[in-house]
Amino acid sequence: MRKFLSVLLGIFLLSSSFCASAQTETVAFMHKTFDVKLPDNYCRVPADDRLFRLHQRAYGKSVKLGFIAAKCDAVRDLVEGRSKSLSHFIAVEQIGIDRKFVKFGFGSWAYVTLITAFKPNFAKLEKRLKDKLEDEYQTTITNINYAPVSKNNKSVLFEATGTINDSERSVNVHVYAFTKLAYSIPLAIHVYDENLSEGQLRDSLKELSVAIKAIM
Repeated sequence: MRKFLSVLLGIFLLSSSFCASAQTETVAFMHKTFDVKLPDNYCRVPADDRLFRLHQRAYGKSVKLGFIAAKCDAVRDLVEGRSKSLSHFIAVEQIGIDRKFVKFGFGSWAYVTLITAFKPNFAKLEKRLKDKLEDEYQTTITNINYAPVSKNNKSVLFEATGTINDSERSVNVHVYAFTKLAYSIPLAIHVYDENLSEGQLRDSLKELSVAIKAIM
């Protein structure tokens, strides 16, 4: 997996054959529209759904969630109450600076330097998330760890892991998150997985590499 990851990160763009039947979802930030390519048969999670609101609350005031998309049958089960979670999804968001959503006027190199220099205290982060999520959503997130795995002067790829605990389960999760400036707007696209198999993570990284073309 690591060998695959290092090779993929070297180019971070794949042949379009992986998503030959990809569909496009549109999202707008600061009056700029971005067309994000997703695998076929993906649907957006409604913004008023509990899962969407939970993730938006977890991200905090410095992240504006554009959309979450997953396989349509999984989203249908979520909306109709047959499930409370998604085992895999793709999400797009705008990154705020000091809780303000503005264009970043200092260039890509400064943005990459700033966002990779931030080193959170994971214990404090987990406590803040507990304070935000436990009462309303009966959810906590523990064992958090994340770090950049690849970067250049324009973009960064992060890898994150953690454990989501709620009233019904405790599950280990994995995230690949790509961020860069697009038209001076700090944007990110990430893939979330509860299936941590090497094959699934490889497929998720491929999906991400296609989706990020919207902000390249």
